[in-house]
Amino acid sequence: IYTLSLHDALPICNQIKVIIDVAKNIYSVEDNGQGFPINVKKGNSTVLQQSFDTLNTSGKFDDNGIYAGSAIGLNGIGAKLTNFLSKKLVVTTYNNKGDFEKVTFKDGIFEKRDVGKSKHESGTLVEWQPDPQFFQNNEPNINDLKDYFEEVSALSSKLTVELNYNGKESTFYEPGGITKLLEDRVGNKKLLNDTFAMRKEVGDELFDIALTFTSDYSANISAYINYGATESGVHITAFKQAFAKALNNYAKDKGLVKEKEGTLSFDELSEGLAVIFNLKAKGVKYDAQVKTRVVDIDRKLLIQVMSGDFAAWLINNANDAATIIERAANARRARKAAQDAREKIRNADSGKAKKKFIDLPSKLVDAWGKDRSKCEIYITEGDSAANGLIARRDGETQAIFPIRGKILSCRKATRSKIYGNMEIANIVKALGLSIDEK
Repeated sequence: IYTLSLHDALPICNQIKVIIDVAKNIYSVEDNGQGFPINVKKGNSTVLQQSFDTLNTSGKFDDNGIYAGSAIGLNGIGAKLTNFLSKKLVVTTYNNKGDFEKVTFKDGIFEKRDVGKSKHESGTLVEWQPDPQFFQNNEPNINDLKDYFEEVSALSSKLTVELNYNGKESTFYEPGGITKLLEDRVGNKKLLNDTFAMRKEVGDELFDIALTFTSDYSANISAYINYGATESGVHITAFKQAFAKALNNYAKDKGLVKEKEGTLSFDELSEGLAVIFNLKAKGVKYDAQVKTRVVDIDRKLLIQVMSGDFAAWLINNANDAATIIERAANARRARKAAQDAREKIRNADSGKAKKKFIDLPSKLVDAWGKDRSKCEIYITEGDSAANGLIARRDGETQAIFPIRGKILSCRKATRSKIYGNMEIANIVKALGLSIDEK
């Protein structure tokens, strides 16, 4: 429930230390960034105090290192929640002029402030004790934290995160950036020979991306805005559009898709897509405090990279580009097969009794009873298991239907793959069901 802030203005934060001692119920996070404004008054208290106990305030700086003042609704909530849910919280901040300010809170309420001189390097140290009245236990989800630190260190390739968890130390440092993070995630499932990787900075803006394809059926898009994870928004929509446009232009230029076949959709082009990107820009607007959905951001740099650099990468990696286009074409064929299967299922459920039974799977040994509400079906793996049941079944109420084993992993498959799978289509028919396309 804390946030790691990376400031562009000097001094640059390149180290964060996290200490978790569950037995002593002590947690701390320390960085060597530029710190908060020290002993700067806002009304009756300071910026540092208000950043931890007053809503709609923050200690954030602008891109030039100048204190940005208060912000409405979207800043500093993590620090305040940590304070309000702690028995005790102490925050100490230092600047590069030798000044420090230390504020102590008890049960979320200001207790005292100390200011003075120090030889400590610039940065901020936050120490707190979770309050037992709010938590059943004080054990954090350490695996989630480690995953988060791994992401943060990859997104900021010069940053080191040091974790001391109950005396055991771990260091997170990834000079290979998000490209290395992506390759670690996909492992041996990677299909392409090369990975598209680009980091482009224009003024204060940055677009950093790594992209490849895997043997999975679904797409995996990890999108970050200003180093923070997001789930949806205009930046992801812009990426999808630019990605599909670049591939369709390439396919058309190389004659890989016929004119009459039209353009390939993003869903068709993205089977197995694995991509991580981070867009750094000013003036980001979110739809809620949690900042997972972006409603407005400058997308020019993102579109520029995808329409220019990614398009050039396709030309220079013809074999990989052909693999992507061929896989998309196969996805389109699977979608067409799925449509045909759905039409058959609809026809089977159209109320025409004769057609319905004629269209049943050939291997189904149906029950002959007229009261279908009393009938049941046994789905077996293979013909041998089915034959053993057929000889011993009650033919009036028990139907037997053999299928081949391990038909499809539906958790990873697209809807077109599921609908187009013959075994699944036959199960749907045998059960007398239809598919709700929504």
